[in-house]
Amino acid sequence: MAEITYISVDLEIESRSDLTPLLDELSDEITVMYRGDGPRGGVASFQLPVDAEDPETDLSRLCSLIENLTEDSRRLWDEAMSRTFDLGYLSGTTPRNLRTLVQASTMERIAHLGGTFAITIYPPSDDPLEDLEDATKPHGPGIG
Repeated sequence: MAEITYISVDLEIESRSDLTPLLDELSDEITVMYRGDGPRGGVASFQLPVDAEDPETDLSRLCSLIENLTEDSRRLWDEAMSRTFDLGYLSGTTPRNLRTLVQASTMERIAHLGGTFAITIYPPSDDPLEDLEDATKPHGPGIG
């Protein structure tokens, strides 16, 4: 039986501006999953490069990175059309249910940053390696 597994938090940004300076500033702290063009401009998806700890910790770490951006990078962040903090889970049959708590203070930080909150659940397959590969592929607005 496949176990429900938390994968990571992806941070997905869609902007009319080039996001390269923002991504370059964060390059030592993040892994870029996707960077390219979307239907309305530039799109980027990134996550923390280390093994995911838990949603609360990962959300908090990403918020801290954005809160501490330089003025120019923060302007790019603020001007973006969308900023989505997306929790990723690999689906399974055990445990019977899964509950993830995100503190109100963390949700307030996301809201203060102009972010939205999403949860993506990836279906299991017969091949666990395929599951992991599919779950770590970029996704989100304008990402195919």
